[in-house]
Amino acid sequence: MPLLSIRRRSTRHLVRGDHRLLMVGQGRRRLWLLALGLPLLVGALWFAERREQAAELAALREENRQLKASLEESRLLHREAQAAERQLVRRNAELSARVKRLSTELAFFRKQKDNP
Repeated sequence: MPLLSIRRRSTRHLVRGDHRLLMVGQGRRRLWLLALGLPLLVGALWFAERREQAAELAALREENRQLKASLEESRLLHREAQAAERQLVRRNAELSARVKRLSTELAFFRKQKDNP
């Protein structure tokens, strides 16, 4: 039987038959398209990821700048509060010393009044 499959076809059979044109190397073209397309796809995905990371980094830098500004403002308010507290403590000490001095003077004058 193998000899029958190798047998040449007749011209009549070839004329009556359905013939399709096939491009030679069509499989190679697909392979080349795949070989070129795959790195391009990977490159495009990498580029998109890098853009996304850059946008996220920019947002984080902006948030960091705002947090630093807020921290500096809080530090300034804390220093102002400490300065006001020191000033009040100093003023309280001055007033306490004055009250003590005036109490001493009052005691002296009362004593002078009682001893004519």
